[in-house]
Amino acid sequence: MFYKKFKKWLFYKILRAMLWHYQSLIKKIKTIIIDHYGDKKLGIDTDDFVEFKNIPESFQTGVYKDGRIFASTGYQELGRLADYLKLAANDVFIDFGCGKGRVVFFIANNKLKKVIGVEIKKELVEIALQNKALLNPITPVEIIHEDAAKVDVHEGTVFFFYNPFGLMTFSKVLSNIKESFKSHPRNIRIIYYNILYASLLDSHDWLERETTIENGWGMIWRSKADYNGA
Repeated sequence: MFYKKFKKWLFYKILRAMLWHYQSLIKKIKTIIIDHYGDKKLGIDTDDFVEFKNIPESFQTGVYKDGRIFASTGYQELGRLADYLKLAANDVFIDFGCGKGRVVFFIANNKLKKVIGVEIKKELVEIALQNKALLNPITPVEIIHEDAAKVDVHEGTVFFFYNPFGLMTFSKVLSNIKESFKSHPRNIRIIYYNILYASLLDSHDWLERETTIENGWGMIWRSKADYNGA
């Protein structure tokens, strides 16, 4: 009875909020430390900070003007993802909205056919290319400065999205992938973090959900083996 009353006290509510924020802060600090040393190990710079010459224009990018704020995937998440995917020597991994290239260069430390980073923001492309010059990855890396909606995807077998753009561009990219799948059938997987548009992927009849990752923060879809290409 006392606990039920205590939960309604202002002091309890403040204490609960403080503890929650403290736990969140500790988790954030831990992530920053891990990512800092992940970059240091590779000898590159891929943190979230970047100075854009024109901030409004830098996010209103592409044919559909629906670019998103740049954010990096954590090295811990990437490690778990790579362990799960078990990428093969014939895989071509494409990261849409690759930013400074963290995902691209991390994945390129595995033996694949190719890793491709697609980025429309010039400032980020320049940094990604600088990072590329510092590395000698196992797998060939290509950085493409282009609107995602216009990129040729026929080589890709694994596609990575960290919510890099809005619904219109995402729809176009998925349609491009579907058309490439119909003309060139192959096993395809789509990895999507910060899943705002999961229903869009579910609406594609050639895809099926494979698994949920990072406690629901991300999902993976795969092409249907029995899809008839209609």
